[in-house]
Amino acid sequence: VGSPKEIVSEKMHFSEKGSYAFRFLTPEENLPTNSIWSVHCDANGLMWMGGGSSGLYSFDGLVITDYSHIPSLSDKLITTITSSSDGMMWIGTRGHGLVRFDGSNFTEFSDKSGLPGERLKVLCIHEDVQGRVWFGTQKQGVFCFEDGVFTHYTSLFGPYGYTINAIG
Repeated sequence: VGSPKEIVSEKMHFSEKGSYAFRFLTPEENLPTNSIWSVHCDANGLMWMGGGSSGLYSFDGLVITDYSHIPSLSDKLITTITSSSDGMMWIGTRGHGLVRFDGSNFTEFSDKSGLPGERLKVLCIHEDVQGRVWFGTQKQGVFCFEDGVFTHYTSLFGPYGYTINAIG
C-alpha cells in the first residue's frame, strides 16, 4: 500500500521514493471491523477502506474516521472505492448501488438517476482516459457516467444477467 504524497507517523510511512511500511489496523485502533473488502488511496494520501459489513472509513496515517453514520451509506457493505480525476470519490455498495463523495457531501444514485432500483450491486469502478466513469455490476452489466448522465450498456442477451467483476 502506498501513497502519492509522503505521510510519516510513528505507526506508518508512505513515500513516493519506494520506501513503504505495512501494518495492520485493528478494532483496538478504532477500526470497527477486521473485514475490509476495498482499499483506495486518494490523491491527497488519504487511505479509504470499505468494510464487509460495517461501512466506510478513512485513515490519514494517524486517525481513523468512520463515515458509516452517513444516511447515503445506508447499505454498509462497501464493495469498491475509487476516485476520479475531478476529485470525486466513488463508492460501490452491495445492494444499494452507488454513492459519490465530493469532499463535503455524499450523494446516493438511484433509479431516479438512471440506475436500476434498490438491489444494484456495484463490483468495480474505473475512470477511462476520457474522464468517463464505468461501473461493473452483479447480474446487471455495465453502466457509464458521462456529463452527469448514466448510460446502461446491454449485451446481445439482454440488459441483465451478466456480471462484470473488473474494468480496466
